[in-house]
Amino acid sequence: MTPCSLSGVAAAQSTPDVSTIAGSGAFGIPGGTTADSPFIQPLGAAVAPDGSVYVSDAGAQRIVRIANGLVSVVAGGGAVDASGVRVPGAFADGVGSAARFDGPAGLAFDGNALLIADSRNGCIRRLEDGVVTTFAGTCGTRGFADGAAASARFFLPMGLCVVPGGDVFVADTEVGVRKIDSAGRVTTMKLPFTDAYGLSYDEPSATLFVASKEGIFIIHRDALVGVEYGGTSSGAVRASQLSFGYAAGDPFGIVVLNRFTVLYSDAETGALRYLETYTGSAAVLSGSGTGGDFRLVGREPGPLGARSFVQPLGLALAADHGIIVADGLGRVVRRIAPWSPETLSVPADVSVPPWQPHRYRIALIGNSTIWSGATWYDSIENGIQNALDTPAFRAVHGEPEVLPFWIVGDNAFQAAADYGTFLVQNRLADAIVLQQSSMTLLDSSPKPAGQCGGLDFGARWAASRASTLKLGAAATAQHIPVVGVMAPAGMDVSPGEEISWTIIPGPDERCVVALRAQTQRFHGMLGALFGQARIHAADLWPAFLSEERRPDSRPLFGSMDGHFNAEGRALAAQTILPVLESAIAAEPK
Repeated sequence: MTPCSLSGVAAAQSTPDVSTIAGSGAFGIPGGTTADSPFIQPLGAAVAPDGSVYVSDAGAQRIVRIANGLVSVVAGGGAVDASGVRVPGAFADGVGSAARFDGPAGLAFDGNALLIADSRNGCIRRLEDGVVTTFAGTCGTRGFADGAAASARFFLPMGLCVVPGGDVFVADTEVGVRKIDSAGRVTTMKLPFTDAYGLSYDEPSATLFVASKEGIFIIHRDALVGVEYGGTSSGAVRASQLSFGYAAGDPFGIVVLNRFTVLYSDAETGALRYLETYTGSAAVLSGSGTGGDFRLVGREPGPLGARSFVQPLGLALAADHGIIVADGLGRVVRRIAPWSPETLSVPADVSVPPWQPHRYRIALIGNSTIWSGATWYDSIENGIQNALDTPAFRAVHGEPEVLPFWIVGDNAFQAAADYGTFLVQNRLADAIVLQQSSMTLLDSSPKPAGQCGGLDFGARWAASRASTLKLGAAATAQHIPVVGVMAPAGMDVSPGEEISWTIIPGPDERCVVALRAQTQRFHGMLGALFGQARIHAADLWPAFLSEERRPDSRPLFGSMDGHFNAEGRALAAQTILPVLESAIAAEPK
């Protein structure tokens, strides 16, 4: 199996050289010497175990191998049609040139076998020993259906990633992230986005990085860790776009350089971008990051710069940590030499000011209550950051910066604690704020009529408890303060802002009463757990109850929504702040 990423980046020059490994820039069916071969639209790239480079040409409907100074077609065929701009797509399994594709895109090696996202055929193909077969999906019948690989349907698969254990992840445009497990079953991950284009996996941290039109997403142990960085020109706004004042563009191809940094291509502007996922520090390495009339293009050899590419799309890591780039409109395949992102220098006219290491980083980790419906200016994060940002605090700790990490999914409680441990063990945060609510244990599966849903105090609670204790132990050893926030749901503190009707299948007052009793139990158990883990507890329940019972009380939750509104977020920040200040002050300087 060829991993989707290689942990660690070899030491190299601070600004790496870029060279063309195949393609003359001419239009045509690929083949011949690497210097003379034309291409129509190189799209996906992968590096084989023997070090040779495989590229999908989506315009020529072919898969090529680049090795020993030659570009060789290993699968696919067909002639350019009357339009003169592309080869018509088709479908056929078979040997070598007898096989047919329709828009071959992402590539990934599973051992010596090459998996191919056959995008417009809506299926995943497999090339091994020169023979192309169908690996998953119903080729020629695009759609959406989970189940056995042979009967499943994909809409427009673009990116592929094979992870240890044999699972294959598929970025299926307009559907999201699909998983083909080692038993040959296709499932769709429950994620709050559907546009997925590129995938890359970091094995040491068990983290899958997703390039989506909505931003860069991180999935840790099958739970969404958060929108680390995002926002598009269409108006979607994400936490880190507001925090760091920089939009992600339209992420397409992506590679993990190490567990903290990624490189991705921006299909919207034709830029190649670098991102530190835990700080939001970013840089445009090639192109302008603006597009339109301001787009910068080129095929210049030498140091990586503004005019190194025309349209970087698919990206792949080589064994020596060089990066293969399929330049679609450039009709070439290029290679970025091994480099060290810690010492990267970029042209001043296309760079974003990097994150400064003197900041005091506070990670606010939790489910959707930490961000949903917020803007940066009325967020919990900004409320805490502004209140801490005083001359006295800066003199001792540096400039405070609060970074949101939004985690959703059935295992959100456990995943939040695990991610906190990851940040602590790698010294990526100076303080942790872990926000938990009873909704992270809610069993949301459909129930028969008359049967109530409830909280899972069994396996899910046990796993979450173990992860929280592990976080507390790691933070104590590293002298990193952790604040555990006990967040209420609307039904816990306000009958007038009852939200249970939206989360309990089949509205039933009996179910509401039963669930409220369970959330009260959870509240007590969570407080005890924080105490046992030596985590400082910030209990929002008393403050919210007090506000809700005032004669002139303000709504604290969204209408028919379990998330805090702006008033609720302000009250949460005010309640968390003194506990956080005390926790920070208690640790050695």
